[in-house]
Amino acid sequence: MGTVSRNVRLLAAARVLTTVGFSSTIPFLALYLTVERGTSLPLVGLMYLLQGLAGLVSQVLSGFLADRIGPKRAMALGYVFSAAGAIYMAFLIHATAPTELIIVTYPLFSVLRGLSSAPSAALVADDRSDTVTGFSLLVMAGNLGFALGPAIGGLLVAYIGYAQLFLMSALTSVVGLALSAFMAEGTYHLQKEKQSSRPGAEVGAFLLLSLLGYLVIGQDLEPFALFAGNFVHASTLEVGYLFSFSGGLIVAAQLPSMRLLRRHGPYPSLLLGSALAAIACAWIGLSGDVPDLFVGMALITLAEIFFVVPSQMWITQRSPKGRKGAYQGYFAAVRSGGRSGAAWLGSTMMGVGEPGYAWFVMAGLAVALGAGYGLHMKAARAGASGPGERNAYHV
Repeated sequence: MGTVSRNVRLLAAARVLTTVGFSSTIPFLALYLTVERGTSLPLVGLMYLLQGLAGLVSQVLSGFLADRIGPKRAMALGYVFSAAGAIYMAFLIHATAPTELIIVTYPLFSVLRGLSSAPSAALVADDRSDTVTGFSLLVMAGNLGFALGPAIGGLLVAYIGYAQLFLMSALTSVVGLALSAFMAEGTYHLQKEKQSSRPGAEVGAFLLLSLLGYLVIGQDLEPFALFAGNFVHASTLEVGYLFSFSGGLIVAAQLPSMRLLRRHGPYPSLLLGSALAAIACAWIGLSGDVPDLFVGMALITLAEIFFVVPSQMWITQRSPKGRKGAYQGYFAAVRSGGRSGAAWLGSTMMGVGEPGYAWFVMAGLAVALGAGYGLHMKAARAGASGPGERNAYHV
């Protein structure tokens, strides 16, 4: 913690709290719609597809907004909108609103919550302290939130109700807004020099690979919850424990990932993450009980560890000085779209065919992802101008 600034520490604290609020809703809304209301899996998948499409736009816009008014102000607006959206979702569930209205509203809530993502990443990218540690700390904070959120959500659902999940989410956004008041504003957006925000071919190709990566890694949320609850017949509390285990593992294993990233750069981590994702998806597809699910969750969590921060560091290195918000917005859009596309694809495939086959398809995509990173690494190294330069393939 000594190598990061006060801003990063406050961002990490806000990330823990807001992720607790949001992650408590992610697995249980799908279960609420399918179990309590009898909603079909393809329709639930459509909800997450809409979430992803809207998220692609909102994340990019929030990045440009951060470049224009400053990342701190843009992030604060995201917290305000997130709290309002969560309160409205709680009202819809409490009032037993039509299922169609909930399916339309949840993507809007997720989009509003995501408006703070790119600006917070831009603040870290603009920070003068160690950005590798800064981004890793945010990942650990987010996954500590994911460790706590589903367990808390499972207790709330078991003893109080689904609407309270969103009220808690609103409260965490309000606390995040309060913490943002103590953060220093970024300065990169004050530069007068005009710079292009359009990514080049190398960055565009990397973003497409990241999209595929999140499509695979994103199976660890809604599709995993649906597979565990509907096909392996894990209880609500067991589903919560699985997600808490995942979040705790990321916190515990982040340090080895940081060491690999510092020593060898992003590409070895990304290749390792792709291999672990392929093994994880194949294992989950063969799972028949809760202990098997814990092993599968451990494997896909490790894959995520070696994928997320290296990807974000690569994008940060390629960001023009005055366009950090825009480039973080592109990456946040890819993350949001990939995860939402993963929810739609996984839910749809499990709803129309043999559930285990869906995981084998994902394993194949993970193999393709690893091949793509290998080719991208080869092209990046071929384009490096000399051994003295800080090349694209190393931090």
